[in-house]
Amino acid sequence: MNILTSALNSLQTYNMRKTKSPRSASEARHAAPESRKSESKESEEGSPRRQLMRSAILETAAGLFDAKGFADTSLNDIGRGMNISRASIYYYFRNKEEILAALVDEVTTAAANLVTVSPKDKSYAKQLHTLVYNASLWFIAHRHGFRLLHKNEAILPPELAARNADGRRRVFRGWRELIRTGIEAGEFRPVDEGTAAFAVIGMVTWAAWWVDERTATAPRRIALTFAEFAVNALVRTDHSDRAGDDITTLMNRLQRDLASLQGQLETSKDDNDSASPDGL
Repeated sequence: MNILTSALNSLQTYNMRKTKSPRSASEARHAAPESRKSESKESEEGSPRRQLMRSAILETAAGLFDAKGFADTSLNDIGRGMNISRASIYYYFRNKEEILAALVDEVTTAAANLVTVSPKDKSYAKQLHTLVYNASLWFIAHRHGFRLLHKNEAILPPELAARNADGRRRVFRGWRELIRTGIEAGEFRPVDEGTAAFAVIGMVTWAAWWVDERTATAPRRIALTFAEFAVNALVRTDHSDRAGDDITTLMNRLQRDLASLQGQLETSKDDNDSASPDGL
């Protein structure tokens, strides 16, 4: 059972309970301004039913905003998409701008958190594989919200724009740090970590644009392919502990790596620090 079906069943049960103590139309009109404050505990912010319904509204709104555009989508459209009334939405959001703000927070916060939960007891190659796999699944599942955010960045209010920009920076720094530490540990090739981070971010997030309802039925296959691409691109194939390597071979390899790193640092370190992570 998906989020929308579960939420609608929960809402139906809730509405049936409400009909046991009907109010007149006049009473309902007078109570409306305070309805958000006077709902039972089921409507409080932390209740499971409320969270379920809120998620369903965000999911439906993201799809409609993406398909029709934010300006051309109304709360009535969202209600029709869920087979509920517009008035029901007001128990959760005051207007569609508030829905947009919740979607921005959901996308930016979740995307940034993805790169902070990697298991530290694994090798860097395994951490990279796990993160790319999980991030790919997340962006495929939340593609409507991500595309919505990308399309409407120019019209975000200053506060939302600042939160979005901060989230993008956190995502970039998280991926870059993982790649940097993997290079230092000798597991990853000595590449420019900022460029590599942009490449991984771009691969993972761009799936939100080309995945459709048909290809979205195989998200695990797509995520696994991306994870293998990332690992194969970054993991060294010339490990220095291979049998048969003599000291001259090891020294030559070390000199090549140091020269490569020095050149990359001199030409791109400043650019990476000031670059905008456009992948998000």
